[in-house]
Amino acid sequence: MLSSDSHGPNRYKHSRMDARLSRILRTLLCGALLLALGISPGIADDALSPRMKEYTTKTDFTLDWARRLRGFRSIAELQEAAGAKGVVSDRHMEGPDPYITYHWRSEPPETGAIGYMLATFRPDGRINVSIMTTQNEEVVLDNRGGFAVEPAGTRE
Repeated sequence: MLSSDSHGPNRYKHSRMDARLSRILRTLLCGALLLALGISPGIADDALSPRMKEYTTKTDFTLDWARRLRGFRSIAELQEAAGAKGVVSDRHMEGPDPYITYHWRSEPPETGAIGYMLATFRPDGRINVSIMTTQNEEVVLDNRGGFAVEPAGTRE
């Protein structure tokens, strides 16, 4: 009787149910994978949200601005401070050290200078940030209190 069902009036109904079931299973599998990696679904959604048009910001990435980032706890705080969501420039979810990298470009209209910020987010909650200020100083910080500055002219 099953073979007649595959050719009878219910044949399309079953294929639609199979497609829905397949989508549900894929969603559950992706959610389980994200949880296994230690990335909550909300964090994964945030990682997907930036758009290309949000790469550039008018916020001036100065040394004083970077110092105010000390104590940040999340990508959302960096996005708010930068005035743009940034873009996901790298996503490496396999292996022993998965991460997502965000990238911003500072183009303040007042100075015409350019600065960059790169933030790497890991499932264990670590966020490492590297900033090239608009005055050409390099700042490295993280969400665990680390902060270092390499002034302009000291790099080779």
